[in-house]
Amino acid sequence: MLHIVILLGSLIVMVSMCTRILILIAGYIYPTCKCFQAIEMDVLDVDKLLIWCQYWVIIALINVTERIVDPLISWVPLYGEIKLAFIIYLWHPKTQGTTYVYNTYLKPHLSKNIMDIDEKFKLAQTWVEGMLSMHWRRIHTLGHTKFLEVVNFLSLQSLHES
Repeated sequence: MLHIVILLGSLIVMVSMCTRILILIAGYIYPTCKCFQAIEMDVLDVDKLLIWCQYWVIIALINVTERIVDPLISWVPLYGEIKLAFIIYLWHPKTQGTTYVYNTYLKPHLSKNIMDIDEKFKLAQTWVEGMLSMHWRRIHTLGHTKFLEVVNFLSLQSLHES
């Protein structure tokens, strides 16, 4: 019985690892190559570029959402496999999933709230700049003080040795 449990556990881990590798390939490597090809074509295909930009917006939102709700969804059976299927649905030419998801769900919501989103980003940027400025002054002052202490210490050491 213990052997069966260990074997089953090992199988689950292997399937999970394979799924993660497939997600990296299907969700990032393949779309990156296709996006690069769309950018570097002799004649730019704006429709392809638009689809890949929409794809990356969707993937970015999925990644942010996953980071926030990971403790709630990480235990869901077959979550990785469902995510893999969804990623393939997004970029597969026959499904046109990216266009559907973007136009049906994201665009209406983001378009309606873009001014609020921009305002919140500006506030966050101002706050971050203020924090960085404050901490930079503290670090600069501390560094300057410590440097002078080291110089003073070294000069005192050289006087004692003389």
